Amino acid sequence: MDTQTKNKIISIIEKAASEKVKDENTNLVEDLGMDVLDLQEAVMDLETEFNIEEIPLETAESWRTVADVIKYVEGVCNRQS
Repeated sequence: MDTQTKNKIISIIEKAASEKVKDENTNLVEDLGMDVLDLQEAVMDLETEFNIEEIPLETAESWRTVADVIKYVEGVCNRQS
């Protein structure tokens, strides 16, 4: 995935969490303090930005780090291409 796309994903996470992401290993809950509402906000923004039809809440709740989110979005975008 290109750097611009990764940066967009990180920007969406930072907006939802109201915290800065240090790197891709940043933990969504422990480091950023994200709760379910923050996660839902990020999911809606990711769906809109990357034309993803729907990200199941169960999938989003399984994400632990920023890298997990990037990997998921990358996989979905590759399948849509």
